Amino acid sequence: MSSNVSTIISELSGLLAPQLAEPRDTAPETDLISDLALESVQIMEFMVDVEDHYDIAISLEALAEIRTLQQLADLIVAMLDNR
Repeated sequence: MSSNVSTIISELSGLLAPQLAEPRDTAPETDLISDLALESVQIMEFMVDVEDHYDIAISLEALAEIRTLQQLADLIVAMLDNR
């Protein structure tokens, strides 16, 4: 089963919205930390939402490598394709 990266990025933007103090436009290259100024607690809450939404478990090692929505979407696609 191959997943559409652009669809996942759109879904991620929707999941991310509640963590933002005010509505922000996001793009694949949006950096979760420097562009959105998310606190670590906000990132962890976002990741729990992502894991619940896609029914996956993202390791802390993998999470440490994630900075952008594109990187997160690529990881999700790889995890979903490997089920």
